[in-house]
Amino acid sequence: MGKKLDRPDRQVLEDQVRRLLERARKRSGTSVEEIVQGLGELQPRGAGTRRSWYDWLEKPETVSALAALAALHVLGPNAAAELIFGDAGTSEVGAESAAQPPPLVQEFEQVKTLLGILQAQMIEVRDHVGLSDGVEDRAADASDAI
Repeated sequence: MGKKLDRPDRQVLEDQVRRLLERARKRSGTSVEEIVQGLGELQPRGAGTRRSWYDWLEKPETVSALAALAALHVLGPNAAAELIFGDAGTSEVGAESAAQPPPLVQEFEQVKTLLGILQAQMIEVRDHVGLSDGVEDRAADASDAI
């Protein structure tokens, strides 16, 4: 009988993909559109819109392995290892616990991600119907309040 594969929980992996994409974007100094164009070429169906970025954050399982590996390269080896394995310290147990933030931190990160998605969607709606910049300001204020 084969050995059971030891892997992190799906939620942990999804959170790591979200953080990977965001940190790679920040490190590269590119806009959402620019990183989507760069990584989107590696997606099976391609990607080139701002919406793709929010789709990736909402459903990280849609990020291809090639796009994720490219984001790891953008991030660099030390930052990528820290993101994926946490503080790998001296023991395997320490690395496992470091890679999994406490549940409250995970929930907070999820709320921040959802607020970012909501803000982007509000901006898109505002741009589409020609509303004033107040919508973006209120969304940013709500995001900053958390």
